[in-house]
Amino acid sequence: MEKTLTYKPQNAWETYADAPQRKSMEALAVRYIDFLTRCKTERETVDYVRERLIQAGYGEDFAGERVLRPLRGKALFAARRGSRPLEEGLTLIAAHADTPRLDFKQRPLIEQPGVAQAKTHYYGGIRKYQWLARPLALHGVVIRENGESLTVNIGENPDEPVFCIADLLPHLAQKQSGQTISEAFEAEKLNIILSHSPKQGKGGKKDKDAPKEPIKEQLLDILHKKYGISEEDLITAELQAVPAGPARFVGFDKALVGGYGQDDRICVFTALEALLTAEAGQGNMAVIFWDKEEIGSDGATGAASRFFQYCVEDLARAWAPDVPASHVLLHSRALSADVQAALDPDFQEVHEKQNAA
Repeated sequence: MEKTLTYKPQNAWETYADAPQRKSMEALAVRYIDFLTRCKTERETVDYVRERLIQAGYGEDFAGERVLRPLRGKALFAARRGSRPLEEGLTLIAAHADTPRLDFKQRPLIEQPGVAQAKTHYYGGIRKYQWLARPLALHGVVIRENGESLTVNIGENPDEPVFCIADLLPHLAQKQSGQTISEAFEAEKLNIILSHSPKQGKGGKKDKDAPKEPIKEQLLDILHKKYGISEEDLITAELQAVPAGPARFVGFDKALVGGYGQDDRICVFTALEALLTAEAGQGNMAVIFWDKEEIGSDGATGAASRFFQYCVEDLARAWAPDVPASHVLLHSRALSADVQAALDPDFQEVHEKQNAA
């Protein structure tokens, strides 16, 4: 039989068609959905990765065969020693753990007619209209006055409140309908509704001692009683608004996964799975998960930092004391992993079909 010289791509559902393969695919997808549901910030992602690595025998002592190093809770490097010498290099997969979101500003709380809100700044490239009139959850860290760190995760459980950004009703939005997307949806109006009920003065509704911003003060009372934080604590807090709710299967056949943050946590998850499930081999394997990719990879936890260089230097000192880190890097192979947009069936014209997933 003559060999054909042409190439025809094959659908993954046809490639992995037998029962054992489908069972493995489903198990992987279930783990992935759990990962997406639990990991909505870079801190939560790094915590998840670190927990699984420790369970698999990884430790922070670089003299070991399986090592890990987190950086400020936002980036992480891990490596697994093979039988080949380190001077032959590493096989590395790099991905980023951050994703577009809304960050609280340093002094976020404001009171507007009927509501107390949080002012936000968008992080990464977002479609602003997608964040309106949808349930939002708050994730992050607050450092209390006494130095204690409070982990925030509000809005994910059914018995917890969610938060939202109001949108205009269609019959009040005639002006918006004639504007461009960038004009109709202003970043300065991405204010998250936090509360609605006012604080009462000591003598009732119209007491002269009634607070000037009763809704905001009622909100601050709630925050202090429930979480022990004050408005000043929010200046140094790291609070992120993200879509509330779990990741889910999509479609009657459950053939797709829908969930927030798949750019680029899908690559974090698959790189971690590859490291943990790879059979013992000859090569030295490593992964690195960065922060700040969505805003240029700058900062101490981004790819522009020297974190990776320092990790390889320490690895070389421990695994191959006579080999310079530059030699290891020169002989390493790296894959920078990020998502690719699949062909959108309703907007096929924006894709190059021959090269689209």
